[in-house]
Amino acid sequence: MIGEKLDYQLSKKVRHRRFMFAYPHKRLWNGPVWPYATTQTLVGVANLLNRNKQTFINNEDYFRLLNVYTQSQHMRFSDGKVIRWIDEDLHPSTGEWIARSILHKLNRPDKDRGRDYNHSGYCDIIITGLVGLRPRADDVVEVNPLVPEGK
Repeated sequence: MIGEKLDYQLSKKVRHRRFMFAYPHKRLWNGPVWPYATTQTLVGVANLLNRNKQTFINNEDYFRLLNVYTQSQHMRFSDGKVIRWIDEDLHPSTGEWIARSILHKLNRPDKDRGRDYNHSGYCDIIITGLVGLRPRADDVVEVNPLVPEGK
């Protein structure tokens, strides 16, 4: 289950009293995972790894974060069936697509509107990050894959 995969992110007790607090609408920024924001973060990590010498984060970290993100882009049903799915906002420890769950509880006709939610940019982080094809303004494509050794 995705919640198990995300446990490492929540292994330090989340102490802020407003983390994942309940509010009567579905679009909160108090803890849910948002695919577009996650993509932006992974682009930033790839840029850091490509442009700066530092010791805070490495290719193994990038690969681990990308793997968790990849695992999150699925829908897991109670019967064990798994399909590719990306939606608006994901619960960080259960892997539940929050907006979808709320819309289903309300029996809204647009309850699956988030399927293939076009705010991920997932291809970008695979092409320019993991595979490392990085086009430049001078018509050169740098190749610097972020795949860790042995992967």
